[in-house]
Amino acid sequence: MDISYWKNKNHSIQFEKTTKQFFGKYLYRIKLSVPGGRIIYENRDYAEAVESRRHFRQFNPGGYWGKGASLNDIIDVELLHIIRELKDANPHIKMRIEEPEVQFYTETETELKDMVDQIETKYSTILLSVSGPADDATQELLKNGVIIRKKEFGYQYKVVLRDGRCDVATKQQILNYLESMGTDEVKVSPGVKRMLDSKYNGFWSIWFYANDTRITTFLELIHPGCILNIHPVVIA
Repeated sequence: MDISYWKNKNHSIQFEKTTKQFFGKYLYRIKLSVPGGRIIYENRDYAEAVESRRHFRQFNPGGYWGKGASLNDIIDVELLHIIRELKDANPHIKMRIEEPEVQFYTETETELKDMVDQIETKYSTILLSVSGPADDATQELLKNGVIIRKKEFGYQYKVVLRDGRCDVATKQQILNYLESMGTDEVKVSPGVKRMLDSKYNGFWSIWFYANDTRITTFLELIHPGCILNIHPVVIA
């Protein structure tokens, strides 16, 4: 990453290494401090939305703005307009809001820098952290769907299933098959197990670690078309 560029923008900005593609596509991310960020989705005057939050207390009083702080002291309406303009002007860039943070994702650092250059200098302190590949070699690995880990953990692949409808019996069959493989071959998180064991048709965010991609052949027989991605895991 262009460390000097980011330090010139905000000397306190934090640097993080991208270890896998964000949303299966993006390699770069910037986190911004934007209290009240979700207001940009409201179809009304932003100042009115701030007042509504204050009067109806539709927020956590012990939340990110701090005890005893006034919303008017924390939420910057002008900044909200800037963020909305950035979103509208850059449809190729993904935005995610987790108040009090707004995150933007891009495929290249140049795209991210071009977007950040549109933010006025007086708001440079809102830049919290920037993420990117450690080097060019790592970037090429990540582009090919590889997941980077620091330490060996016993598995070579991360397998992701496609979200969608799936009857209860089929989900149970998938779970039984994965568990029958044993932990030497497959690692399934408790959350994924609960999803597969649930009593409703459908699932989402189903993934597991494995040591052999041939495991997916039988899964495709159980539920055709269920494999979304197979990510090699590299220790670096």
